[in-house]
Amino acid sequence: DIAFSPDTTWIAYSRGGDPVVGQWRILSANLDGSEERVLHIEPDAAFPPRSLCWSPDGKLIAYSLFVSNKSFSGIGLLDLSISKTSVLAAFPDKFINEIRCSPDDRGLLMVYLARPNLDKGQVGYSSYPKGLFRPITRGTSSYSTLTVSSDFKTLATVEVQTAASLYLLPGSGSPEPSPSPAPFFLPQFRGFLWDGKGALLLFDGQNLMQVDGAGNR
Repeated sequence: DIAFSPDTTWIAYSRGGDPVVGQWRILSANLDGSEERVLHIEPDAAFPPRSLCWSPDGKLIAYSLFVSNKSFSGIGLLDLSISKTSVLAAFPDKFINEIRCSPDDRGLLMVYLARPNLDKGQVGYSSYPKGLFRPITRGTSSYSTLTVSSDFKTLATVEVQTAASLYLLPGSGSPEPSPSPAPFFLPQFRGFLWDGKGALLLFDGQNLMQVDGAGNR
């Protein structure tokens, strides 16, 4: 992910493990990639920010932060005038996928994953400078990407719906070039295995379910 400066003449981005393994850094450059500058180096941190945004006043770069000791995820701030970082908010139950600075400089919008539904992205808001969080979406749908209008009256995001199919084949393979999926509905799942009695065990990211050959749980 990249962030544009308010005058759109610079971009900011993160880089992990290069040139030093185990470190990440925030850099800026011209739009053509020239005049690259290192703005911040984070030592002993293996996970670079997934998303950044440049504040409208040009003074701060906000970035998604993975906190490995106490909190699950958070929002970091880089003060460009003094090259110092701080933590705006830390969340023990959320993982920040994407952040966008609000045009009024009063907070940040985000797409986040919250426990236990780490497969469903939701939209939220964190105030600045207090870092108070409030959700914007609370439904069962999942959302990805986020765009904010310049007047801060409209948010645009993508609603994501996923489906999973399971294909059961004999050990010798299938003569069909395109095998058909199992003839029963399955919820979204991330993995499966067989138990000792021939039933399927499905994992959807939260629950472990047992399904027989007819799809009964």
